[in-house]
Amino acid sequence: MKRRYSFATVVFEADLGLMDIQARSMGLYCDPDIVETIAVIENFVGPVPADWRERLVVQYGPLAARVSFAPGAAITPAADVSGWLSQLALKLAVSSSIETDRYVILDAKNHLVHPLRLDILETDAGQPRINGRCYADHPMRDYLEQTCRYVGIDAAGPVEHFVSTSTPFTAITAAARALVANMERIEGVGLTEAMKRTGVSEFFLYGAALRAAG
Repeated sequence: MKRRYSFATVVFEADLGLMDIQARSMGLYCDPDIVETIAVIENFVGPVPADWRERLVVQYGPLAARVSFAPGAAITPAADVSGWLSQLALKLAVSSSIETDRYVILDAKNHLVHPLRLDILETDAGQPRINGRCYADHPMRDYLEQTCRYVGIDAAGPVEHFVSTSTPFTAITAAARALVANMERIEGVGLTEAMKRTGVSEFFLYGAALRAAG
């Protein structure tokens, strides 16, 4: 039996046109047998645009019934941070509402251009596929080193090769939930505020937490 995945996109006002394209592309190219749910997290500054949800969901075509919407504040407490930082936190915090054992994190700019099959998301052995790269001369190196220090691992290895900071990104749901709960417990605040306080980024935090856990 095929593993089924959830998909999650954090969207803000400037992304509305890109979300139309993403929805259409998923309706065209996603294998329905591997899609459990599609979560659209609204990270809007102002109110939800009139009829936006209704207009978007139709564009998912055969996947429309699997689409759900939630405001960001319902996923994790809001904080006085930039929209970019709140978006990073929401990509991990949404794990609390994911029912599948894995979920695929998307940005609105991610659009399918050919069929999405199970073997694109995981190996024959069932391991999730995650891209990696070298960060020795990368502008995100400081974030990586700061995240490694926070988690308590040596940054030397990760700087040479570590998880990509770009989407699509497949996360193990239980691992994401555990790191969110652990960070909120240690910092005593919600995830968004905790990430602001510690200067970590989402995918580095996820990868570093997995490495720290062995």
